[in-house]
Amino acid sequence: GSRIGFDLGGSDRQVAAVIEGKCVFSEEIVWDPYFQPDPQYHFEGVMDSLKRAAAHLPRVDGIGGSAAGVYVNNRVKVASLFRGVPPDLFNSRVKDLFIDLRREWNDIPFEVVNDGEVTALAASMSLNVNAVLGMAMGTSTAAGFVNRDGNITSWLNELAFSPVDQRIDGPVDEWSGDRGVGAMYFSQQ
Repeated sequence: GSRIGFDLGGSDRQVAAVIEGKCVFSEEIVWDPYFQPDPQYHFEGVMDSLKRAAAHLPRVDGIGGSAAGVYVNNRVKVASLFRGVPPDLFNSRVKDLFIDLRREWNDIPFEVVNDGEVTALAASMSLNVNAVLGMAMGTSTAAGFVNRDGNITSWLNELAFSPVDQRIDGPVDEWSGDRGVGAMYFSQQ
């Protein structure tokens, strides 16, 4: 079919349009989501990338995305990309951001998962094996797992705050306030 894939990072968003498995368009756009307090900034940024990709397709059959954070049934539970959004706006506008985007695309299949899961799935597909662990070290640090049946799991895979340095004077993550966590060592931070 004709599909769109996207990845949301802390410094850029990437999108690709694919027809029958062949990439016909891809683009990377610089953006700065971390400290944007307006949820509309995020919505419009993602929508802009999706529309740019859709312009290269005869139709859009499905959309798949990845991003740092925890996503359950396309709902944002926690994600560093939205750390600048005040809690009340996060709950009213960001939590269902991808559900709102799916609605704008006439409720076509639209899935967003942690970038670690996408990494594991890509590894499984390219290696043609299952039972694969993938690790994404972009905006944050995430890991995903493809089980023996070739499926990603429903586990929480965001590893940004897992401690990796036990030093008392280890660097402090500005978002969580935790010291010596993986995101300080294995990510763009």
